[in-house]
Amino acid sequence: MSARVMGMVFERYPTGGGEMLLALKLADNAHDDGTHIFPSVATMASRTRQSERAVQYQLRRMQKSGWLVLVRPAVGGRGQSGMPAEYRINPAWINGAELAPISDDDTDEQKGADSAPNNSVERVQSEAEKGATGDGKGANHDVKGCKAFAPEPSVEPSVNRKGTVSGARGTRLPDDWVLTKALGDWALKEQPTWNADHVRRVADKFKDYWGAKAGEKGRKTDWDATWRNWVRNESALTTGAANGASSEGFGKRSYGTGGKL
Repeated sequence: MSARVMGMVFERYPTGGGEMLLALKLADNAHDDGTHIFPSVATMASRTRQSERAVQYQLRRMQKSGWLVLVRPAVGGRGQSGMPAEYRINPAWINGAELAPISDDDTDEQKGADSAPNNSVERVQSEAEKGATGDGKGANHDVKGCKAFAPEPSVEPSVNRKGTVSGARGTRLPDDWVLTKALGDWALKEQPTWNADHVRRVADKFKDYWGAKAGEKGRKTDWDATWRNWVRNESALTTGAANGASSEGFGKRSYGTGGKL
C-alpha cells in the first residue's frame, strides 16, 4: 500500500468516476515508487463496484494516456491458474509530469466495449454513460421501458376544520367572520372621509354579500385582501353623511375580546 501515491491520485488524477476509483485501487497496491502492481481484473472489478469489462477498458485507457505502464503481460488463462499482468505507474507522472488528455471518441476499445454482448447489471451503467434513453428504448435493450426518474407524488389540497378545501380554490367567508381592529384602522386610512360607524356598516354589507355568494365565485384565497379591495371600490362619504355619522375613530374605541370591531 502506498499512501503517498494514493494522495497523488486524489490531487492530480485527471478523470473521475469509476476510472479514478480504479486508479486509487492500483495506487493502493503499489510501492511508493509506483511499481509492483499486479491487478486481478476480477478483484479490481469487485473493489470498484464495476464490471470486468469496464475495468479492462479503463486499464487500456490508462495505458493509452501514459499514466499506467505495462511491465509484463498476463501469463496463462483466466482464473487462479493464470498470473495477472504487472504494471507500474509512470515515474514521470509521480515526479510531477501531467498527462496529455485523450478523447473518448478516439478510443477504439471503447466502441468495442459498448457493443460487446453483456447481460450483467453493469450494462445499464455503460449505456447510461452514453446517454441511455436517447433512443427512446429505455435504459438499455435488455431492460426496456425503464424510467429514469420515479413519478412525483401528487399533492392533494388540505381540508380545513370547516370541511372546505383550502389551497388554489380558496375558502368561503367564515360564518363567524368579524372585522378586526387592524382591518378597520386600515379602512379609515384608505378612506379619509369615513368614520368608525361607516366602516362597520361597510363591513356588514361585505359579510352579507359574500356570505350569500354561491359557487366558486364565493371562494377566496385571501379574505383580508378581498376586504381591502372592497374598501378601495367603495365611495367616499359626502360632507353631509360624514357630519351625520359618529366621528369617533377606531384607535379610541374599545374593541372587546380579540381586538374585534
